Amino acid sequence: MNLNGIKINKIDISLIVPIYIESVTESAVQKRIKLLIEGEDLPSYPVVEKDKYEEKYWLVSGYLEYLAYKHLTNTRKQKMYVTVIEQVFSNITTQRIKLLRKMFQDHSNWFDKHYLLSCLLNEDLSIEEISKKIGVTSTDINNYFDSS
Repeated sequence: MNLNGIKINKIDISLIVPIYIESVTESAVQKRIKLLIEGEDLPSYPVVEKDKYEEKYWLVSGYLEYLAYKHLTNTRKQKMYVTVIEQVFSNITTQRIKLLRKMFQDHSNWFDKHYLLSCLLNEDLSIEEISKKIGVTSTDINNYFDSS
């Protein structure tokens, strides 16, 4: 289903592959599992990109939700189809930028941000390029490296 240019899809959780393992607390995962057990929707949908060549979806955002769905699937030992936001396939650099963009808007672990920023810098992206793409200033990123 397309809604204002956003493709909403229902896919088998086993086809989702995280591009990065985020640091999340067990209590945060358990809260989402409880919502699912009660039949409630989670606060947000995982964001995925469908691979062009293989039958898999790269998880760009929503690792916490992914863990809750995965846990429930493993517990019930049955296939689970989850609602996701499906985006056009890009590349690992663009996927990391999308992930960082979300991390800088939400409260995320400083180590996760630091790691992804370092990966992008190692891919020869400048701090200015990264800051433009994730919607923060170069000073924010420089200050982040100075404080971490």
